[in-house]
Amino acid sequence: CIPMIILDCKSFFYLDLPVLCYRQHGSSITSAFSVQKCLDLSSALEQTKRRLLTMEVKEELLVKYNVFCLRVVFWVLDNWLKAGARAVVPHQQLTGNVLSSMTMPVSVALKELALGRGDKKIARKIRFYLTMPNLYIKSRAFYFSIKKIRIAFRGKS
Repeated sequence: CIPMIILDCKSFFYLDLPVLCYRQHGSSITSAFSVQKCLDLSSALEQTKRRLLTMEVKEELLVKYNVFCLRVVFWVLDNWLKAGARAVVPHQQLTGNVLSSMTMPVSVALKELALGRGDKKIARKIRFYLTMPNLYIKSRAFYFSIKKIRIAFRGKS
């Protein structure tokens, strides 16, 4: 699990250039959404949280970990809606598992996420979901249905 590998590193740094260029295609196993993938990821995050709480780590790493958890929540919600998986597993279960893996209050992590490059929009969507989940689900489901119609019309021309 990648989060565990990162925890074992003595140091790490951000390299502003792609080291590995990987292009996903629609049928790629890494780009395909599945409920099991979400549950596995939330389980990995829970293990990472337990490990983080037993180690002495810098506050910066904890902040980055919590921001990552919020990004996972956004990824889960977006893909759950795109896949139309509403009947399989409730979104509350999928996102709740990830949110319970956080080590700081969601409001603090949301502020940190909003400070990142281009992340204000994601932070706003997550805040919308957390305050009004049913309205968020309805509005995003409507958005994705309109998007499918646009794609269908483009293909006919």
